[in-house]
Amino acid sequence: MQINQRTINNKKSEIIFLIILGIISISLRFIGIDRPDFYFDEAMHSMAMKNFIATGNSAELFLFVHPHLFMLLLYIPGLLIGVNEQSLRLVEGFSGVLSVFVVYFLAKMWYGKKYAVLSSLLFAVATLPVLYSRLIYGYNTSMFFTIASIFSIEYLIIHKFMKKYELIMIFVSGILIGLTLLTRYNSLTVFLLYWIFVLLYSYLKEKSSFRKYIYYAFASNIIALLFFLIMVLVFGGLERLIYVINNFLFVILEQSTELLNPFYYHIALLFDGISPFLYFVVPIVPIYFIISKKRTRIDLLLLYMVFIFFIIISIQARRYSRHQLVIYPFLIILLSRFIITFFSNYTKKTKVFALSSFLILGSLSWTIYTVYQTHDFDIWSQVSDYIEKNYDSSVRVHAGYIRNRQIKTHLSRGLDLSLNISTLNKGDLVIFAFLYENSTILDNSPLEDKSTLFENKLAGKRNRNLEFGSDYYRYVLDHGKLVKTFEYKGGTSVWIYQINSTKDKNLYENHGFEGLIGDQVTETKLFGLWHIICGSWNKDNLMDRIFKNIASDHQKVEIEARCNKQFL
Repeated sequence: MQINQRTINNKKSEIIFLIILGIISISLRFIGIDRPDFYFDEAMHSMAMKNFIATGNSAELFLFVHPHLFMLLLYIPGLLIGVNEQSLRLVEGFSGVLSVFVVYFLAKMWYGKKYAVLSSLLFAVATLPVLYSRLIYGYNTSMFFTIASIFSIEYLIIHKFMKKYELIMIFVSGILIGLTLLTRYNSLTVFLLYWIFVLLYSYLKEKSSFRKYIYYAFASNIIALLFFLIMVLVFGGLERLIYVINNFLFVILEQSTELLNPFYYHIALLFDGISPFLYFVVPIVPIYFIISKKRTRIDLLLLYMVFIFFIIISIQARRYSRHQLVIYPFLIILLSRFIITFFSNYTKKTKVFALSSFLILGSLSWTIYTVYQTHDFDIWSQVSDYIEKNYDSSVRVHAGYIRNRQIKTHLSRGLDLSLNISTLNKGDLVIFAFLYENSTILDNSPLEDKSTLFENKLAGKRNRNLEFGSDYYRYVLDHGKLVKTFEYKGGTSVWIYQINSTKDKNLYENHGFEGLIGDQVTETKLFGLWHIICGSWNKDNLMDRIFKNIASDHQKVEIEARCNKQFL
């Protein structure tokens, strides 16, 4: 009876903790989720979702080379509530909250309850997972499916089910892996590292289980692949499947060729990503577990996955903060394991509790500070309000630079993104923007070009040159009048010009930003090499029919323009 009562009390305390954990996670991820205005990638998702709701064209779902699951998830709040900052960000917010609970149960299964408590609390308040839970990128949702997949596989390995339940768990694992791949591809690195460790460790240490683990790996990944293929075929047919395969190969090529940040970028980014309070603990962790005589299989698994992952993303060419998000659950669990294990050997439990509380509260404070650094960014709302109040709907608005398209998510009227001088008429408005002090709001993601320990001045110079280094900009400057400027954090950020004259258009080369036009530039350039597209376009051959079937209407406009102008 006493044992039963103790079990009941433990269950009650666990439920209370999980409720508190949920409140913390929800508060950090949902309070003020409608702020700031959309980032560039978010605006792309928003416009594609508006187009999909209006037309039902499945081409809008396959955005940024990725498959369509994340866009399908965005469709639910977009249809029910409307397409805006608040509604579309709900998907990543819910994924972030669910990820916190998966981290709790994964750490509990691996190490026990006290490790689960610290891991889940640190993860709930970790800066980068919170930031991406409040933005539309899909990487937070992908992270949720990734850790849920590995939880299901580890649950299968640890609990050693009978045949019937073993098959069920393999199927569940395969579906979860498939859902991950249908969201984002970056989790493939984590899965590859995981299976290499599981198979190698079992071969060296648990030979009796080696063949069974090979079976688990083969069966679950075959199920994942079949599920992935079926889902793509259902929503896009064979042409869309070819497109997705092409994009997968493109991602591999892009990650290895597009140099953006130096190799130490991800290492510096951790300072902001997990907070300074945990940053300086990270270098000690591998040393401790390498020399420790009491390390477990899970210690080695986490140590191997985390540090090999960081080596891989540090040597790849294309580096963004979102690319390291998927490893954070495992990094936080590893740090929690180290903190409790190491300090329990040298001090009392009360001091370990005090230290853990300090790390949690410190990380929480850092996250709130980081979130609110950009919380007041509403430049595009201000610009939209000014235009709508001062110019009637007959006045045409042009965006001077591809990343200025965020304004389209706020304007009720149409927006010309062609960067074509011939489209400019007297009285038209043209928007140019560059944020002061190299802020990343106009870039792809948070902390991309500037963080506490890292600043990419070349990126700021590149963006300014792209914005103001074209004949399009020079023409507007020569034939327009500056009517309004907007400031953000003490510096002029947005300029609005009104065209006074349309003379001498033939004297300018009429090239905008890299010759790119259209409403989905990033997506359409992912079809592959342009000479393949233009070589087949309007030739009524197989490739021509494939491209026309999978392209949305605005993509077709861009392809026509590029090929007709002999872009290559």
